[in-house]
Amino acid sequence: MPGVLTVREEGEARRHVFEQQAVIGRDLDCDIPLVNRSVSRRHALVEKTQGGWVARDLGSANGTCVDGARITEAPLVSGAAVRFGEVEALFEIGPREATGAERLVSSLSIPPVNKARPVAVFVTATVGVILLAAATIWARYCDRAPPRASSAAGAPALVRDVPTRSREGSGLDGRDPALDAETAHARRLKDEKVPEVAGRKGRHAPEPRLRL
Repeated sequence: MPGVLTVREEGEARRHVFEQQAVIGRDLDCDIPLVNRSVSRRHALVEKTQGGWVARDLGSANGTCVDGARITEAPLVSGAAVRFGEVEALFEIGPREATGAERLVSSLSIPPVNKARPVAVFVTATVGVILLAAATIWARYCDRAPPRASSAAGAPALVRDVPTRSREGSGLDGRDPALDAETAHARRLKDEKVPEVAGRKGRHAPEPRLRL
């Protein structure tokens, strides 16, 4: 596990992560450079040993303190308060800080899923496809199907108005109206000729005159 030293200086808190060791001081070549004048150029060293993390003072003018006690060398545990001259810091043992490339890969990676999850996703997708296909087929069938005829009770009856004709001359009794008219006309002509013939038969023929 890497070491983490959070330094509070000039109203700011800066977090420094290191794997094996870090030199603290005002020198720009130090791993953790400080600007406070109470800090020596190479003030202290924090390193990882076989027994754990330790802090060593490098002969600074204002000394190094761990949990309020000035030390030359002392073990460090997570949460220890360290002071370099007048600059306070907090030491922690934490996870290694990811690099930029590692953060990018982590942001793009897909989290692992449970083995049962792909099966559930497959079943859900299959059911959805089947339902969608059934709905499509039903919609096409409804569009192509002819409209159903209404029931006999609800459908209005088509009634044609047939003009009524009188029984006389309508041919409803089985006789042809034209034939009846001809028969009646013949009867009228016969009735008119009979009196004329009878009149002619009733007249007396003129008597022949005797020539002298």
